[in-house]
Amino acid sequence: MYWLDGVELPRGIAWTLGAMRIAAILGLVIFFVNPEKRTEKRLVKTSRVPILFDTSSSMGIRDRSATEPNPPSRMEQVSALFADGQVVERLRRDHDVSILKFDAASRPTEIATLGRIESKTDDSGASALAVSRAEQWRGRARLGALIAVGGLLFGGIASLVRMRNRTAQRGEGLAWSTFVGVVAAVGGYALLAFAHLQEPTVSPWGLLTGSLAPPTADAAAEQEEDSPAGEADPTAESEENWLAGVTTPEGEATRLGDALRQVVNQERGGPAAAIVVVTDGRRNAGSEPDVAVAAAREAGIPLIVLGAGSAEPLRNASVAEISVPRRVFPSDKFQVRGLIRSSNLGGQSVRVRLISVDEGRTEAEQVEAEATVDLMPDDSPVPVSFDVSRAEEGRRIYELRIDPTADDFDPTDDSRQAIVEVIQRQNRVLLIAGGPTRDYQFLRNQLFRDPEVTLDVWLQSAVEGVAQESDQLLDEFPATRAELFEYDCIVAFDPDWRKLDADACRLLESWVAEQGGGLVIIAGPVFTPEWTRSSRGEEGLELIRRLYPVSFFAQGTGSIRVGRFGGERPFPLEFTREGSAAEFLWLGESAEANEAIWKDFEGVYGYYAVNEAKPGGTIYALFSDPSTEFDGRLPIYMAGQLYGAGRVFFQASGEMWRLREVDVTAFERYYTRLIRWASQGRLLRDSTRGVLLVDRQQCWIGDRIEVQAMLRDAQDRPLAASQVEATVLLPDRTTRQLTLTALADGVRAGTFTGQLAVGDPGDYRISLLVPDSPESEVLTVELRADIPDLERDRAERNDPLLRQLAERTDGVALLPLPRTSADPELTAALEGIGRNDLESYLPGTPDEAFTRALMAWLLGGITAVLCLEWTTRRLHRLA
Repeated sequence: MYWLDGVELPRGIAWTLGAMRIAAILGLVIFFVNPEKRTEKRLVKTSRVPILFDTSSSMGIRDRSATEPNPPSRMEQVSALFADGQVVERLRRDHDVSILKFDAASRPTEIATLGRIESKTDDSGASALAVSRAEQWRGRARLGALIAVGGLLFGGIASLVRMRNRTAQRGEGLAWSTFVGVVAAVGGYALLAFAHLQEPTVSPWGLLTGSLAPPTADAAAEQEEDSPAGEADPTAESEENWLAGVTTPEGEATRLGDALRQVVNQERGGPAAAIVVVTDGRRNAGSEPDVAVAAAREAGIPLIVLGAGSAEPLRNASVAEISVPRRVFPSDKFQVRGLIRSSNLGGQSVRVRLISVDEGRTEAEQVEAEATVDLMPDDSPVPVSFDVSRAEEGRRIYELRIDPTADDFDPTDDSRQAIVEVIQRQNRVLLIAGGPTRDYQFLRNQLFRDPEVTLDVWLQSAVEGVAQESDQLLDEFPATRAELFEYDCIVAFDPDWRKLDADACRLLESWVAEQGGGLVIIAGPVFTPEWTRSSRGEEGLELIRRLYPVSFFAQGTGSIRVGRFGGERPFPLEFTREGSAAEFLWLGESAEANEAIWKDFEGVYGYYAVNEAKPGGTIYALFSDPSTEFDGRLPIYMAGQLYGAGRVFFQASGEMWRLREVDVTAFERYYTRLIRWASQGRLLRDSTRGVLLVDRQQCWIGDRIEVQAMLRDAQDRPLAASQVEATVLLPDRTTRQLTLTALADGVRAGTFTGQLAVGDPGDYRISLLVPDSPESEVLTVELRADIPDLERDRAERNDPLLRQLAERTDGVALLPLPRTSADPELTAALEGIGRNDLESYLPGTPDEAFTRALMAWLLGGITAVLCLEWTTRRLHRLA
């Protein structure tokens, strides 16, 4: 085709068209062959400095200071040192900086990675090398460009002149001039491309003009892609909030050795220039730091240690615990128990006082009792207890307070308080009896005469019209929630539970579990054996069995023969250790008086035999006749259990009326205290429409406490709301709001949850106003936050260990912690950390910049040649 096209054309033009097509085909061949240039790639890992922050609870300790009445905590000192950012900025001038924290976890947690500030210009050496190579080829590139432009102009002018003058002689000569110009243009283009391909990271324009700059954006992108994984990118860092992530003391232990070993192993063989450790040095868990120090020394990684806290032994006495009942009745005696803990004060004595004041602190403090406590040489805790009572109603603060020693490092823990509410309210009791037993009759009369009790009676065996001493006589079990939930305690003497249908049994179980009702059950010889022998599977009776703190013998075991009602002589009760300690079973005002009264009690004649106590149940007393042992165990006579929010007590026979033979008032004291104990769940309830719970009432600082509220509306339906607001009283007596949001699963309607972050040691009280309650009912729950024991014992700064860390790794130990970032010793230590960039070369790597540049030159050349060919053919009127 080209030969036919060129028959009528001057020979020079024909050769020109052929040359251009051959050049285009040659370019395409080279393009598809895709030749590669392999080179040696330089890889640079930027020098790194990890900073390890100790976030264990001991960092929240405020060391005693002779110059500051309220010194900052160790963590507050660390926060102040790093707050202006100068320490980290100095390090970032030469290194990437990684921020990590460690405490009780076996591995440190990385908070942030901050890249070297000058890392964008760190490749200046590589740029200079590229510029030097480009300088060597600049002359040839300019020559090629000049030839290409000149050839193009020469060929173009020759073509224009020939088109105006078509004489054969001159036309042939001009045709060959066009050919020469095109060949020169293609050759010059090839020379320019060849020169640029010698250093493709420099732009062609910079190569021609001499304005040789660092690598182009594409080349920079290539370098970033080729950088090793894990290298920091300073443009993609988050540098604002890292300090907040490492300045909360929350860990229950300090695994200093584990943290150092993990970081050293991670940085070994890498560009780590040093490791900065901010800690008080008090390792109390995990491995010893020796292994990590040896590894750091072998790897040539120095440790820069910043020691927080005081090196003076921390001597301290504290009230570690206080325990009181939340609510009591007027004039009832109750105990305030506490635990005194000490550190480095063995052999000394402290004065402990119990102080009370009204909740509003409108009156003067009253010293209820005091005692001298001898602290143990081994620093083990010492228990204290005081018996008190209060006649006046109201909420009252009871505080255990110790007189601080002269060098007590933390006076804030010298006291602990709790609130007791003295309430005067009638106890609503429902008395159920299968028949009019003696215990039932004596108790009915006692409760009916008691002005603090409202008594309702359901005598199951009574005929219509029979009279019973009671405020209300029932002829059936309460049928609705409103009716049943008014009672605080139900006392049932040998009840026939078969007279309750399944709905009533479910209502009873809900009253105990959810409403905190108290259930006292006295077994008898008539109905108890009958209903317990009923076949399994009846829903109502299964719920009743579940309420009992004991399990029954299976059918066919002859259990009725194992039990005994009546006998030739009585047998005293054998109290277990738990029974002797249970004050609600005390018949005297002290343990000694109680023991004497029970010792004078001859005992009981019979019992109903049960199998064993359920898991979580407590056995208080046993029937002591050795001949009644079954499988090597004495029969259970008294047992109890917590069931949900309520309490259940089981007694194996109704013979406590025999206590009247010892003391007429002993029977009354027995049942009065038992009913009040069983009613505690109801007494502790703030409202019948809800309950406020926390997942634990003793916690460590830094913990997050799960708070849950279960609320009902005025119609006794689950409260329909998206959220409710609770108020938290903090240890410093300030308040803050806590939002509880409704569970989104739709399964537990009326349940609201939230989390409380505990930041300071002390007492917290959470209060929640029940929405739309007519009497403004308020739910409350209290909790206590402490510093973990591991973090309090020997919590002074461990200077010997910190110096050892630095000296064995050729590092620096700054003790105590520098106060400002401008501290000369700190500045010298940071500036002494030399840059440790790690360079490596990767041989035989395809030069992607060369390949991109070659493809660009080929495509540009092919396109230009084809355009010239098309223009030439059009000028000569060829297809």
